[in-house]
Amino acid sequence: MGDNPSNPNRTDYRELVELLPQTLFQINQKGHFTFANRSGFRAFGYEPKDITEPVSALEFFAPEDRARLERNIQRILSGEAVAGGEYTALRKNGSTFPVVLSANAIVADGQPVGLRGVILDISEIRRSHDLLRKSEERYSQLLETMNEGFAIVDAQTVLTYVNVRFCEMLDYSLDEVVGREVEALLDRENRKILRANYVKRRRGQSDSYELAWSRKDGTQVATIMSPKPLYDDYGLFIGSYSVITDVTQLKQTEAALRQREQELEIKTLNLEEANTALRVLLKKREEDKKELEERIMANVRELITPYLGKLKRSRVSERQRSYLDIIESQLHDLTAPFVDTLSRTFQKLTPAEIRVAAMVREGKTSKQIADILTLSPRTVEYHRDRIRRKLGLARRKTNLRSFLLSLR
Repeated sequence: MGDNPSNPNRTDYRELVELLPQTLFQINQKGHFTFANRSGFRAFGYEPKDITEPVSALEFFAPEDRARLERNIQRILSGEAVAGGEYTALRKNGSTFPVVLSANAIVADGQPVGLRGVILDISEIRRSHDLLRKSEERYSQLLETMNEGFAIVDAQTVLTYVNVRFCEMLDYSLDEVVGREVEALLDRENRKILRANYVKRRRGQSDSYELAWSRKDGTQVATIMSPKPLYDDYGLFIGSYSVITDVTQLKQTEAALRQREQELEIKTLNLEEANTALRVLLKKREEDKKELEERIMANVRELITPYLGKLKRSRVSERQRSYLDIIESQLHDLTAPFVDTLSRTFQKLTPAEIRVAAMVREGKTSKQIADILTLSPRTVEYHRDRIRRKLGLARRKTNLRSFLLSLR
């Protein structure tokens, strides 16, 4: 650097130029390079010692770009302002890479004597754009091929994007839907439902809800909306997107089933009045059915819910945790037939002993049980011993698994 940092000399500028990562160059009126910084040599795969004679700038670019580059050089030398352009550069080893070249004329005594400029390697930018484009294409393909409808609305509930399935559900074309307010596709009652739920969306809530849309022919399609609020980089609410599941057929089936159940109930009552014996038989069947359902529910609660808890404590994403919460809430009140029998018959078993007993019944070894429950094999053996004592098998040769299998 110079003696006075506030007044740099030519040597200072030359050192700064050599430190720049971009290629800085100068070309004379003949189109030959007269200067390039170190980054320029490295970018094209050369060392300064490799170039001992004047070299045409055109030789450093792909043949198909040379004519256009030469025209632009001449335009700059003639005093015309030419915007930077993209070219394909050519390395020493024959490989190519995309660049942006920007230059202006060097003027001496009012006459252009050459040009100077900057060459920027945009390979990484191109790769990033390609990756982004491919990612967008993949997500777009997923949205367009999914079985559910998908829609994005802005803060004023104007539809900004819908997939093909959504258009099929309402029998509208894409142009007829995008840009319209959602309320234009709803009747008065469902507009109220939408407004109430959009208030929740602005508060950051994502509760699912039912909404009936109006098709183009005036008929309705019943749906379940699974929404999510959208925010900008500053945390401001900018809209929402929703997965829209068509449940029209399900609703129709439910209505038909309710009607059928009513008819069956009437027939059943008539049959009960006519035949007491058949009524008793039907009652017994219902009791058996209820008992089976209770046993199935007990099984799920005791043998599945604990593992859901372990999974929730592992490293899962927020979306996965939400799914686990939904599953857990649905399975909350269920218990297993085997565990239910143990709980009623042998109430002294702890939850941990019940889980170990369930796995013994499935034929798992102590080591396998230890791996699943993240316990030591010694702890599992301790539980097995306590289970045998509590079940009255401590001094008997009865196989624990055989005994557990006999429980119904």
